[in-house]
Amino acid sequence: MSDNKTTPRDRDLLIARMNDLARQIGEMEPDDPLRAVRLQELYTLTELSKSLKTERNKNIEKAEKNGELTATANEQLRSKPAKEVSTHRRGAGGRPVS
Repeated sequence: MSDNKTTPRDRDLLIARMNDLARQIGEMEPDDPLRAVRLQELYTLTELSKSLKTERNKNIEKAEKNGELTATANEQLRSKPAKEVSTHRRGAGGRPVS
């Protein structure tokens, strides 16, 4: 039987892939034909990440309404810092480009 729930490891892998793609894109020349493919993949993964976060928030709210989660636990879950993908352009060697 398949389990559709995401785990912290799943989210970590997703974030790691997004960071890797962002790094690759930053190192590419603007006219590199592969850049568009990588940008589309990053966009798709970003949308997936947003969707998972929205679903997680809905589940937290549902659990709180059902009395399964205290307000304090809810705040702790929501205030947990999320790892973000860097959107800064990077040049060769990963150095920022202005």
